[in-house]
Formats: sequence, structure tokens, C-alpha cells
Amino acid sequence: METAGKRFRIRSGLVVLLFLIIPHFSAAVEAEWKDQIIENQRFTLKYITTYGGRQSVDIQDPLWPEGISKISGPYTAQRTVQNEDGTFATVLQVIYTLRGNNPGIFTVSPVIVSDGLTEQRSESLQIPILRKDEGFLRYPLLLDWGESPETLYTGQAVPLILMMKNMEEISLPDSVSISTPESALLEQVRGLGDIQYSSLGENTLFHVPMQTWMLTPSKAGELTLGSVQVKILGLTRKSEKLDINVLELPEEVSASGGAVGDFQFSLDISESRTTVDEAVVLTIRIEGVGNLNYLELPEPIFPESVTVVEKDSSNYLAMERGFEGRREIQYIITAKEEGSSNIHIPPFSWLNPENAKISYSPSRDIKIDVLSLLDTLKDSNARYTLLSADELIGGKSFSFYKSPSAYLLLLPGVFILILSRFRKVRKSLLLSSILLSVLFMSSALPEDLDQSWISEAENYFEADDYDSALSLYLRSARDWQDNWVFQYNKGVLHFLNKEDAQAVASLRKALYMSNSNVQVQNTLESLEENLGLDNQIDLSVLMSPNLVFFLFILTVNLLLVTIAWLLIKNSSLPVFLLLVLSLTVLGTGTELVRSIWLLNRNEAVVRQDVAIKKIPEVRGSSWITIQEGTSVELVSDYENFTLIRSAYGLEGWILKKDLIPVNGDSSDEI
Repeated sequence: METAGKRFRIRSGLVVLLFLIIPHFSAAVEAEWKDQIIENQRFTLKYITTYGGRQSVDIQDPLWPEGISKISGPYTAQRTVQNEDGTFATVLQVIYTLRGNNPGIFTVSPVIVSDGLTEQRSESLQIPILRKDEGFLRYPLLLDWGESPETLYTGQAVPLILMMKNMEEISLPDSVSISTPESALLEQVRGLGDIQYSSLGENTLFHVPMQTWMLTPSKAGELTLGSVQVKILGLTRKSEKLDINVLELPEEVSASGGAVGDFQFSLDISESRTTVDEAVVLTIRIEGVGNLNYLELPEPIFPESVTVVEKDSSNYLAMERGFEGRREIQYIITAKEEGSSNIHIPPFSWLNPENAKISYSPSRDIKIDVLSLLDTLKDSNARYTLLSADELIGGKSFSFYKSPSAYLLLLPGVFILILSRFRKVRKSLLLSSILLSVLFMSSALPEDLDQSWISEAENYFEADDYDSALSLYLRSARDWQDNWVFQYNKGVLHFLNKEDAQAVASLRKALYMSNSNVQVQNTLESLEENLGLDNQIDLSVLMSPNLVFFLFILTVNLLLVTIAWLLIKNSSLPVFLLLVLSLTVLGTGTELVRSIWLLNRNEAVVRQDVAIKKIPEVRGSSWITIQEGTSVELVSDYENFTLIRSAYGLEGWILKKDLIPVNGDSSDEI
């Protein structure tokens, strides 16, 4: 009995402890109100608890937002509810009478109901209040500025985004009306503002940009942007006024152009040396993000001895931090007299609004030397000089791969292979084949030519008498036509005599003869660049065709010797060598064939600016004009016309007399 009494006291203590703990747990309180609440309209908010209908409770009011005011309450009433098992119960409900003062979606904090032992708490509520004309909507449409700045610098460009909030579907406005503020530049822009969304219960609400602008204040002080009127879904909405405090720019920034942003500033002059009536271009550029629409670039001070044409070029887009891109002004400067001209560029400063840092570009003086035509010609010609007489004498070009006798160099390998099968044949036959190959090769070596004119041509060149020097080269052209140095020097003389097409043709012919020569390549590239010839036929080989030819001959002979070794020794050791040599023969042979095909291509240079024709007739309609000096490929002939193909694939007909052949057999002296 004593044990049973102790157990009863323990259980009683647990029950008391349980009741002490219960008040720390809260049960959920449900809330309900009418579906649609119009501004200035009363409505009832009910909180349904799980307490008994007649139970006495304490109620802690929620915090009412500004848009909702309490008229009366709270008071309690009984409510009959049906349980999940189908039975009915009477519970306590807490009732408030409220008024919706302003349109919007307002958050009501939780209400707390307590009977002294337990506590029940509601969730936070979001209650929409509609305008009187929004009876067909569930949520109020609110017109609001996006993130707008409170302070700006004078001249600072910032985006303004007008948002329509709480849209149940994405819609565009019928019209947007705004008044341009005084002392500010307001530009309508595109590409700013994203469609945002938020969740309200099970519903998704969209916040849609109605219009975007870029605002640039031009005066310090208080800037007021009036309300904006938007018509959408048959409704008219107005935004609130926007007040912005505009700060004065530092004096050094406002005095030098009022640039506000994150910028890079640069100057560029196309040439520092020029001639009378020849133009040079001065470019002043600023790039980055900021008030590119508003700032002023420094204005150069030019001497009276030049004429200037100004060209403004801008490319920028509206972004979140302002306009991003570049602005530049090009000054096309033409000198009217010889001498030196100084151009003064004033200092330039700009303010970065993010860190209030001022960047500074000091003033600069740019000097332009205006030379005489003779001085300019000498300066230009200094880059183009003749190769020496010794180089000219040793510059005879011979293509061994074109000579049938050169292929007799394959005989040693062939005879070694024969000897491997017929050992009784005297080995002196091998020596005879080598000597025979050398004799045939020697028959192709160049013969001596008249060299007396070379020193005379050099003297004319040193005396700047380019015409007389060129005449000597042209008189000797028939005997020296296959000399790459001769073609190179003749090309330089043609250029110095302002015969551009002949110069290009001679230099390209020199490149065909000595296509691995760096000096020829660089001179031709420089000349064609000076003439503005951008799309020329490319002549690119991996290495000299003569070198490829001798590598091919050597590897074929080694391959034949290796095969002979296999036949004599019956050994498997040279098998790997045989494989390597076979691949080498294949590679050198392929490159040799490619080089021969490339160097045998029919190429010519256009003698003068000429319009190509679609059909080979003199009366045929002209098409596109090709610049003098352009290299073209010759496709076919028809009477007095040649079908040409340019480096970029353009085809058309040109008279043969308008072309200067570059490679292949031709009687045309270039």
C-alpha cells in the first residue's frame, strides 16, 4: 500500500509539471477576412482559436500598419466548427473591426491569445487594400520609383526606373507622361530595369518597368522631379514626386568639362611628320562609364598655320552606373605651310562618384613637323635601298626541281639497289653514275653575264637619279630576268619612280624566286601596306623548294640503300629505319608537289585602276574597280580578255594589256 501511494504522488507531480510546461507552447490561430477590401471601407478581421467558446482569455493586439486603423475590438464570440471526425465543437473567436486607409499590401503582426495556462498565436497577415477603381483586381497597382539616389553631383548621369508593382499578369502601359524638370537633362533610354516578382501565399505578383530614363542634373541644389502619369489596364496611376539633392562639382572638374564617372582618357596623333596639304588626325578619346552624354572633352588650341575639320564619334549605351562606352573627337589637321606646328591640349579632370576620387590628365603640347615634298620623299625612300653588286651577281635563281637533269641524282640509290641483286657487276658502275649525275647537273649552272652596267646603276641611285638607274635595269632585263636580286632592285626603283604596279610585280616576282628570303618579304609587305593593298594573294611555303627537293632526293636514296641492305643482309634491323624513311619521303614529296603547284600558279598584277567586267566584251557592263597593284590569279583567256580571281574570291574579266604577269613565261617586261 505504501508503494502504491508513492506511485500516485509521483504521477500527480508529473501532471503538475506538465501544466507548468504547457504555457510555453503556442497553438496556431487562423484568421479570415473578406476577399476584397476597398480603401476607406470597413472590414472585419476574425481570429479563430481552439479555446472553448465561453472561455475567458487575454488578448494582445497586433501592431497595426499605417494603412490599416482599428475602429473597434477586440471582442470575442462563440463559433461552431466541424471537426475532422464530423462532430461539431464550439470555439472562441477574436473579432476586430478595421478600416483600410490607403491602397497597398499591408503586413499585420501576429495576435496573441492566452487563457493563463496556454498561449495561441496567429501568423503575420498580408492584407491587400484596393483603390475604388480596382474592383476587378485582387491586388492594388502601385506606381513606384526603383532605387533612386538621394544625392547626385552636377552632371552625373543616373538611371531612373519607374515600376508598376503587384501586377497579376505582365502588361505594358498604354502611355507614360512626365514633365521635363528644370536644370536637368532627362533622356528616355532602353535596356534598363528587369521584371521582378514576389510571392504572396500561392500567388505570384510581378513588378514591371513602365519606363526608364537617364537623369543628368545641370545645376546644384534641390531637384524635384514631378509625378509621372501612367495609363494601363484602363486605369490611371501617378507616382510620387522625387526629390534629389544635387551637389556642386569640384572647381577643377567643372572647369575642365564636368566629367563624372569611371573613365580612361587618351590622346593619339596619326603622324608627327607631314607635308603641306597632307592631313594628319588627332584623336581625343574618353571611354568607361559615366556621363558620356554630358561631359565636354578638352578643346585643342591650334596654330593659324593649319586648317582643322572636327568629327565627333560616340558609341555608348545606358547602363546601371550611367552611360558605358566611348566618346571621341577626331581633328583632321591640314598644314598650309612648311615648318613646325604646336598643338596645345588643355588639362582634363574627372570625378569618380563611387569614391569621390579626382583623376587628372595634365596639359600636353603636340609638335607636328611640316616637311617639304623633297624632304618627305628622301625620308620615305631611306627605307627602300638597292642590294649590293655582289649580292646581285650571286643572285641568279635556279630551280633545281624544274630541271629534269637534277633528278639524275636518284641514280646512286638506284644503282646500289641493282648492285644488291647483281653483286658481280663492278662497283665502279656506282662511281660512274655519281659522276654522270654531277655532269648533268653542271650543265644547268648559270653562265657569266655582262656586269659592267651594275656600278653605273649604283652611282645613279646614290645621286637620287632613280629614272636613269631604272633605265639601265630595264635594258639588262632580258639577261638578268631570272635573278631575284635584280627583280628586287628593279622593284625598288619602280617604286621610287612612282610606278607602283611595276614595283609590286617585280617584288612579287623576286619573292617567287626566293620565297624564303625575309628581306624580300618585309619590303613587299611594307610597300603594299603603304599603297593600301590589303587583300593580296598569299605566297607561303614551309621552306625553300630547292631545299625540299634535295631533302627528297636524299631520303629517296637513303630509302633505296636501306632496301638494298635488307636484300643483302636479310636482317630485320633496318625495318624501323625503312618505315621512318618512307614517311619522310612521303612528307617531302607532298611538300615538293605543293610548292611546285604554288609556284607555278599564274599570277599577275593590275597595271592601273580598272573596272572588271562580267563578260569578256569591251562594251560589257563594268562591275567593281580593282586598285592598281592588286595581285590576281589568272584563270583563263578569251581573245583580248583574261578571267582573273582575286585573293578574296572575286572573279571577272580584264583586258590583258591591263595586267603585268608575275610568274611563268612572258615577254612582258616589268
